[in-house]
Amino acid sequence: MARDLERERMTARTGFELGRALRGAGRTAEAVALVRAALDSARKRGSTTDEVRVLEELAALADERGETAEAERCREEARLLATRSGALPEAGQNS
Repeated sequence: MARDLERERMTARTGFELGRALRGAGRTAEAVALVRAALDSARKRGSTTDEVRVLEELAALADERGETAEAERCREEARLLATRSGALPEAGQNS
């Protein structure tokens, strides 16, 4: 329905949540495509908050697939985005 109404954010959020549910059910291979699509959407819309959230989920998926380097890359990218947006203090600064 969200897709038919051309509601990009709602479509991406629905796919993201379905991806999380699939990860929870142990179906990580299926979850990855949905979560990556949500990341593409967040970037296209310029939503840093959604991008950080999705990158953290991609990190969890990578961990479950044994892709440690990919998980750390996703976490680092999420930290950098959160810091730039002001959601996290920069390293060496007191909050």
